[in-house]
Amino acid sequence: MNYIPTRILIYYTNNVCSDPFIEALLLYGLLVSRGIRIDTRVYIINDKIIYGLDGYKLRHLHPQRRSLRGFIEKIICSDREAPGFKIYPLSMLPFFTSSSLIITHSFNSYLDHKKLINFRKYILIDKDSLNYLENLIYVNTRDYFSIRERNKLFFIIKSHYILDTIIGGWIRRLGEIKYYSGLQ
Repeated sequence: MNYIPTRILIYYTNNVCSDPFIEALLLYGLLVSRGIRIDTRVYIINDKIIYGLDGYKLRHLHPQRRSLRGFIEKIICSDREAPGFKIYPLSMLPFFTSSSLIITHSFNSYLDHKKLINFRKYILIDKDSLNYLENLIYVNTRDYFSIRERNKLFFIIKSHYILDTIIGGWIRRLGEIKYYSGLQ
């Protein structure tokens, strides 16, 4: 099932298993107050592989740090596909990111909220990952939205807050899928 608009969270790391930010990425990127963002996909990228997590298909992901660490070690670090988790070659990245608005963070802010309404996909990518992957992701400056935030974690939280406020979001809680509308 495809819930539109879709949020795509991209993060580059050298080592998925030893990067402490991965827990926070899953916690604040996919989970929301006893629910999973089913309109969100997280792509964790290293030099050759894309680890993809699909919020719609993902099950049994809980907000406790031990649970998240266990999920990372048992599923992601073992390169074992599971419901909601797939492994892709790096060459698939342009396919995942086409026709999207790129939301990133910087020291400046370009907040034209009217821009947010007309897209089917929103890519949330931190500045470091964007710089590293710039030759794989086509960036059209018209389709670029910047949030003033230096911290990667707060960038994810602010991005979700802005998108939740402007366009709403799809959440699954206790097996029930519900759309929480924004300002539209």
